[in-house]
Amino acid sequence: MTIGARLRRWLLEPPPPAGSLPDPDYLPSPADPAQLAQSLGDPHADPGGVAIGFYRAARDGDDDLRSTALQALAGASGGWWARFDDALREKSWWVPRWSQQAALALADDNADLVTLVAAGCHHNGRLREAATSRLAEHSHPAATAVLALRSADWAHPVREAARAALSPQLTNELDTARLLLSADLALTLHARKHGGWLMQQIEQLIPRLPDHGLSALLATSHPRLRQAAYRIAIADGRIGVPQLLAAAHADRDLGVRRICADAAMDADTDLTVLRTLRASRTASIRAEAIRRLSRVGEFDADAALSDRHPLVREIAHAAVRRRGADPVDHYRRLIAAELPAPGVVAGLGETGTAADSALITPWLTHPNTPGRVAAVRALRRLGTGPVDALAARLTDPAPAVVRHAAAALSERATEVGMDELEALLRPEQPDTVRMAAFRICAARDPWTRLVVSLRLLHDADQRLRGLAEHEVRTWPGHGRLRPADPQLVPELDTLFALAVPVLGKPLADLIRFQARIG
Repeated sequence: MTIGARLRRWLLEPPPPAGSLPDPDYLPSPADPAQLAQSLGDPHADPGGVAIGFYRAARDGDDDLRSTALQALAGASGGWWARFDDALREKSWWVPRWSQQAALALADDNADLVTLVAAGCHHNGRLREAATSRLAEHSHPAATAVLALRSADWAHPVREAARAALSPQLTNELDTARLLLSADLALTLHARKHGGWLMQQIEQLIPRLPDHGLSALLATSHPRLRQAAYRIAIADGRIGVPQLLAAAHADRDLGVRRICADAAMDADTDLTVLRTLRASRTASIRAEAIRRLSRVGEFDADAALSDRHPLVREIAHAAVRRRGADPVDHYRRLIAAELPAPGVVAGLGETGTAADSALITPWLTHPNTPGRVAAVRALRRLGTGPVDALAARLTDPAPAVVRHAAAALSERATEVGMDELEALLRPEQPDTVRMAAFRICAARDPWTRLVVSLRLLHDADQRLRGLAEHEVRTWPGHGRLRPADPQLVPELDTLFALAVPVLGKPLADLIRFQARIG
């Protein structure tokens, strides 16, 4: 029995009562062409609203509106199509009258592409199956998208019909737009229960693609799709070392850069590629190039040890140790330079001892921000360094230096004077400085944490005020605390009274009780 005959049988048996009409559709009318065109394919548009607009176009739209809708759908991504499919299926319950009209049009084989797209995403499997069979006759990207979606359909007849319709298109040469959309949807659907089929078809198709088709996949904006295309093309020997090096240096996706760099290094018969990739902007690529070069005896210890990234330095440390040397000796020599690289300062902190803090401390005033950050972090790692020199970095012009200095001093908070911290908490100080000072105060002891937090509950800085409130609400008053300093009791009593509008009287009284105040 043909699909048209089956649809007619479904529609007409048993026959509806005489004079009965389908339920009305629950859609506003008419559709706005400009709004519909803007929403179709827009990743930020509400899928439900887009589906309603599309059903309005399918039900009431004139030729111009339907053409506008199809033109907008042509540029939509695979992820957008998956969301649109779900929304169309959900909203299809709103259009019972249109659904029956679409079924009749499908049975008579006179449904246009807009109707076929909507029916192909309908909640009724009979309509999806019928639309799938008709969509095979269309070469529009929207038809390809619906077929791809239905190839992972949960209903076996629909799924098989879609695969039968899509297979010839994937076997023959697809135009670029439909090729990219099919591959995009393959990645979108592959995690579904029946979604692996399309990914297998794309993987089998890529080796057979002409150069322009492969180039389109390798240049797509979808990073996961580029990664899959590069992997398959590399395995098939379709990409040369120059192209791999170009992608390893310039591609915007880390995954693609790593895939191409590894392939280029594996394909290289001499050291040219490794020497080139040693200067890559990607740390993991630099690290791998240095690791391989060190294995064959070509290793520039000073350059590798001075790298700005810890991963590269770690590889360099291992390479130096394999040669029977200690990387800390190199760092002690390199840090004596007129202006050591930040990587040298950081590396000495990674490999040195507390005695090396004297070599690191002068570079707390490194002229470059990364150098000062590296010095602060190195001293923190070694657990040494003069507190006054670290505290001076709390007013550093670079917020990154201030944050790292606060982190280092929070571990030695009792060594920082309260007068200095209170001066840094004043409203005229920059926000980053005040936050750093508060962080150190909160790390000193529970009573300092409570007093300073209560003082800031009405601060003009919303972020600092919120952090102070959090500290008060989580104050550890339930533990074994020494009694508060008697000199603090009058101020605490006043601060608790002022805190009532913020905390509420029950909580303020509870914390007051825990603090044994009043």
